[in-house]
Amino acid sequence: PNVIHGTAHTEVYNWWNGSPPPEGTIYINGATSSFHDYALEWNEDYLKWYVDDVHYFTYANDQAGNYATWPFDQRFHLLLNIAIGGTWGGQQGIDDSIFPVRLEVDHVRVYQRMVNVTFQVDMSNETVNDGVFLNGSFVDWDSDSFIEMTDEDEDNIYSATVSVPQGYHLYQYFNGEGWENREIVPPECDVNDHPDYADRGIAVGENDITLDPVCFGSCGPCANSDYLMAYGSSILDPDQGNFLLKGMGLGGWLVPEGYMLKIPGFGSPSEIRNMIVDLVGIENADNFYEAYTNNFVTEEDITMLAEWGFNSVRLPFHYKLLSESQGIYNEDGFQIIDQLLEWCSNNEMYLILDMHCAPGGQNPNNISDSNGEALLWVNNIYQEWTADIWGTIAQRYSTERWIGGYDLLNEPAYSDNSVIRQVYEDITNAVRIHDTNHIIFIEGNWYGSDFYQLVPPFDNNMVYSFHWYWSESDQDQIASHLNMRNQYNVPLWMGESGENSNHWYNSAVQSLENNNIGWCWWTYKKMRSTTSPLETVIPQDYQLILDYWEGNGPEPDMSTSVNGLMEMADSFLLNNCMFHPGVIRSLMDDEFGYVNKPFSDHVLPGTIMAVDYDFGGNETAYVDEGYETTSQENWVSWNQGWFYRNDGVDIEECNDPEVDYNVGWITNDEWLKYTISALYSDDYEVSMHVAGQGQGTLQIRLDSEPISTVNVPSTGGWQNWGTLNINMYISEGEHELSLHCLDEGFNLSKLTFTNMTPGITLEHTAGWNMVGLPLIAESTNAQDLFPESVNGSLYGFNGTYFSEDGLVPGTGYWLNFYADGSSVIQGEPFAELTIEISQGWNLISGISDEIPIGGINDLENIIVDGTIYGFQGVYVTAETIEPGKAYWIYASTDGDITIASGGAAKIRSSFTDRTAKANKLRFNGSNLYFGVPIPAEEMLSYQLPPKPPAGAFDVRFSDNMKVAENSGTIEIMNNSEQLLIAYDIQAAAAWLLPG
Repeated sequence: PNVIHGTAHTEVYNWWNGSPPPEGTIYINGATSSFHDYALEWNEDYLKWYVDDVHYFTYANDQAGNYATWPFDQRFHLLLNIAIGGTWGGQQGIDDSIFPVRLEVDHVRVYQRMVNVTFQVDMSNETVNDGVFLNGSFVDWDSDSFIEMTDEDEDNIYSATVSVPQGYHLYQYFNGEGWENREIVPPECDVNDHPDYADRGIAVGENDITLDPVCFGSCGPCANSDYLMAYGSSILDPDQGNFLLKGMGLGGWLVPEGYMLKIPGFGSPSEIRNMIVDLVGIENADNFYEAYTNNFVTEEDITMLAEWGFNSVRLPFHYKLLSESQGIYNEDGFQIIDQLLEWCSNNEMYLILDMHCAPGGQNPNNISDSNGEALLWVNNIYQEWTADIWGTIAQRYSTERWIGGYDLLNEPAYSDNSVIRQVYEDITNAVRIHDTNHIIFIEGNWYGSDFYQLVPPFDNNMVYSFHWYWSESDQDQIASHLNMRNQYNVPLWMGESGENSNHWYNSAVQSLENNNIGWCWWTYKKMRSTTSPLETVIPQDYQLILDYWEGNGPEPDMSTSVNGLMEMADSFLLNNCMFHPGVIRSLMDDEFGYVNKPFSDHVLPGTIMAVDYDFGGNETAYVDEGYETTSQENWVSWNQGWFYRNDGVDIEECNDPEVDYNVGWITNDEWLKYTISALYSDDYEVSMHVAGQGQGTLQIRLDSEPISTVNVPSTGGWQNWGTLNINMYISEGEHELSLHCLDEGFNLSKLTFTNMTPGITLEHTAGWNMVGLPLIAESTNAQDLFPESVNGSLYGFNGTYFSEDGLVPGTGYWLNFYADGSSVIQGEPFAELTIEISQGWNLISGISDEIPIGGINDLENIIVDGTIYGFQGVYVTAETIEPGKAYWIYASTDGDITIASGGAAKIRSSFTDRTAKANKLRFNGSNLYFGVPIPAEEMLSYQLPPKPPAGAFDVRFSDNMKVAENSGTIEIMNNSEQLLIAYDIQAAAAWLLPG
């Protein structure tokens, strides 16, 4: 009875599975006759058992992260009880004489270790009111427990050291005591889900903590510079504080690379120029390079990058742009940089200068324009020249606000890291003679990957830059860089990545941004490639040049060669490029990886191109067997056709009529998703264009529910297109349509959706329109029929205008619209309509077909000649009655008229328009006439309908006529800022138009 056991029971260690739990025991006197202190010490590394301060057992965390062996990293409850019997205590039976028994507990105390935390807030950007204070969950957000902070050295950094229990705590800083003085914590560092306010958070362990100073109301320190700068492990913007660079590389512009221009051999810049000179001569080559440089990047390009969301560009340049001979500098080269910097400044974008090709070459590859050796590292003259160029750059741009920094050497590669560090230090010293303002970017050895001996940092405004290609895109791939950042408290920048799928792009960007690492993508434009935002098409004559260089064709003549090169230069103009919006979405849309969004407006009825599936990554907008490449050695194309889009979906050129591209290489279990919008609920016939050489199976799903599964027969070839038809019901509104390959063997080009119930598309203009109802529709409500109209703006006419909610066939109405557009009316057509009209003006509408006004059956001859008017921004004399439009008709007396499709009509008398020889005034396109007499019996034919509603344009004589013989007062309703007046005088006379 005096043996005390301490035991750790877990999923792995328990008696039921044959693995006895680890335990310790201790013998004490009087366990059941006197009080003793039993204690358990519990932290993240171990559990320790004590009796009367004597430690007798430890169960240690195996650090495997396995719940089955260490579940003690979450909340547990304390249970005190008497356990009698069972398979352990009851093995020898129960002695009934012990009853009754009791458990006496004198006290239960839970101790939590307190840790000193020093909080620091920088108030440099604030006017301190009545002190700076701290409050948080460690004082239960108590209104009486505001902790005052002090600034003893008067550097605007206020601090307070607080004894805080271990665990996770929320807190905020206050500029003055009281809740109304709380800071507004930005979303980037908000750890609270509260809808009304945000909090900072801190995890407190065993050791004392001193927090880095943070700017009041910001996620990082206060910027104390007018320039982009490195501060601790962050990059700071002078206005925004912590700043994530989101950049685009301008590769291929000032340093042409063969693969971007489809030149065989992936030539270096010098080799490319030599090939061009050999082809067309020096003068023509110079003309080409001038056009190419002027076209590749313009101000419109930089503005477009800013509109897409980029805040920086990286400019790769060749040292010869600035200095072809040591000590001699080229002002024209600097002017190119100056111009680019001006464009960046206009768009508030940072420009990072990148020496892509250094004297002698910093790596042995074509990208550095080397001769096959990295001579920079072994030649002192090349090193001095490089440092001198950077010193000259720094002297010129030292005070430029929108210079983001100097990327000293692109992708160095050399066997001795210590040599690379020394060259970096020499270049940095040359820069700092003139410029202490801007960041120095240091790339790792072996193409931006290896920072051995490049740490610790050797400058206080320095950022380490790594490049990231063809590996997995998760955080584990950059773990060593993160460890370096944490160890040396220095910022990271991912200075170059790309050449992969959109899925990979988005995943990599999320890994970077979640770790506060800015990035720059490679590259902005390329020829015949889907991996960049902009793609250029290979011109015909340039293709002849490429064929010649590849040995697949004869040498083009001089004219063809010059034309081919100049056409290639023109192809890089922004307006001549093909835009790949998915690339931008993958980089800029945080939801790209898990929320599909429409690529095109798929409105039904209509046609959906198979390649226009939604934006999104693999398993979000599509599923494809190969959707990224993660190995340079085993590089595979994610889009095997290499056309149109940069996703895992395989797309090729298509010979199906009116189709540019089709989805091909479809394999089992792959699928595509489309966001569609049905204009109305109906049964739709779906015509699917397929081609293939096998017996495939395709399943169509609507909102994840299988609708139809169809067999796809062989069409005799991958471009021999046939049609499969199915019917499916789609309700009005937005849906997700997905196409699933159950059995492969077919290509897919398009799907055409045709509604089974007829409909009419009605165009409208912004502002007031005269409308009617051309079909027998399920709903006659104006908002249902015309969703883009202004609610409550439907007006009928019965001598005056009055408000209406619904439309009736045969009746005309005024309806106001927000903008130009169209509406689709669905319902049953009607071919004949008898309309009852009253003496005077009537607002009518027609049938489901267009008819000439001569087709109106007016047996009683009650329509006054010349008084059928439509409205096209102004009143116009109508010649036809169109479906869905309304018309004014003046009747001499009450009666009926009939409008019919193809029906017999009464032959109307010929109307002589007496305004043909009249003088004419034209106001914003609407005509008034004067100077001709009108017989009294014909005056009704020259009156105008009632004025439109307020906000429309109208002009007339004050007696509601459109003609005056000798004089008249003109009334104008003007709906624009200007009134354009024109005149045409037929007869010689003195006429006066007073203002």
